[in-house]
Amino acid sequence: MNTDEIRTAIQAHIDRTSLRQVAREIGMSPSGLDKFVAGSKPYPKTLRKLKGWYRRHSGPGEYEAELDALLARLGLAPGTREELRAQLSAQIVAALGSNPGAGGAPASR
Repeated sequence: MNTDEIRTAIQAHIDRTSLRQVAREIGMSPSGLDKFVAGSKPYPKTLRKLKGWYRRHSGPGEYEAELDALLARLGLAPGTREELRAQLSAQIVAALGSNPGAGGAPASR
């Protein structure tokens, strides 16, 4: 990950939201973020914050192949989060339906 990649990702996120919102997410001032996006070199502490934000926001694409492999091992087709949520919900309901004592109140001792 280089500074230009981070700068591009941040600018795209600013375009979708706002400078102030992204600055809050990163933990820096809007003016400092504006200067960074314009090309200034950040201080080391600020660069750590920017890299942390980038790691948190670049994760899904980076781990997509691993996620697909895991879903396949679980017998689930890769899909959107909403599809995944529906598939998992159906499996949970089916599992609880086959074992009525699994849900609800805890077993008495």
